[in-house]
Amino acid sequence: MEDTGEERLLDAAEEQARAEEVAASLSTLFLSAWEDNQEQALEAIQASLRQGDGAVGEDDIQRVVGELKPFLSRNMVREVSEGIGQGVEAAFTIGGEDISAQAVVSTNVKDRQLKNFLSDNATFWVGNHYDQQVQGRIQEAADNVLSTEDGTLGRRKAAEKFKQAFQGEIQKSDSYWRLLANDVTTKSREFGRVQGMVKAGIEEYRIDAVLDRRTTDICRFLDGKTFQVEDAVEQRDRLLESDDPEMIKEISPWLDADVITSMSVDELSQRGILLPPFHGNCRTRIQAI
Repeated sequence: MEDTGEERLLDAAEEQARAEEVAASLSTLFLSAWEDNQEQALEAIQASLRQGDGAVGEDDIQRVVGELKPFLSRNMVREVSEGIGQGVEAAFTIGGEDISAQAVVSTNVKDRQLKNFLSDNATFWVGNHYDQQVQGRIQEAADNVLSTEDGTLGRRKAAEKFKQAFQGEIQKSDSYWRLLANDVTTKSREFGRVQGMVKAGIEEYRIDAVLDRRTTDICRFLDGKTFQVEDAVEQRDRLLESDDPEMIKEISPWLDADVITSMSVDELSQRGILLPPFHGNCRTRIQAI
């Protein structure tokens, strides 16, 4: 018996709730690891700044900025990599189960490659966050502290001032970790769904947005539009062939609403606007036709 529209809505809501649990678990993992490493990093730089004689200078600042990186990059990666893999597996399974239970059971080489790719990609953005976004803010905060002290900043006072300045900048990353958790979950779920469609021989899918007051112009525009599974598969393979995380943003880009809403379906497909997430914290999914 064919599902009614109401049943499909209930199934979608249940699936969304499960995916949100995965995203919440990843977010908790990221935020907890970030907080722990932040505390250790700040303690380490305080101890470092108290060493030596005379006022703190630019050389001290450069040393301290470098000393933060192992805590906020390498240590972060080590602590969250296993949890990322578990989150990818869970979200991928949720997407596949939407097509059929058999799609999840019949794991193949491409499934494993995709899961590894999704895990590796997320891990890269964990480790890259300090270099790309945090280090510059830390450097600016340090320069500001140093410039206000006219070169007379003693080491004990410096340790406390830099701790306060750095702590504020590091805490600005909380929104980044929540966004990354949602991005990993959504990507994994939707590729799990694509794999299920391939195994089931489904040729088309449509975009299924959550329509409410929070819906973006992007997802409102894309809602209901249909795409070919083979185009999503082609994008999948291009992603798997890419060994440059920056290129991934070209293959599957996030574009501004005014750009996306001016495109036809063919143009969207050619540009890589094929699978959620289409923007940060995107709630849209795809639905097999």
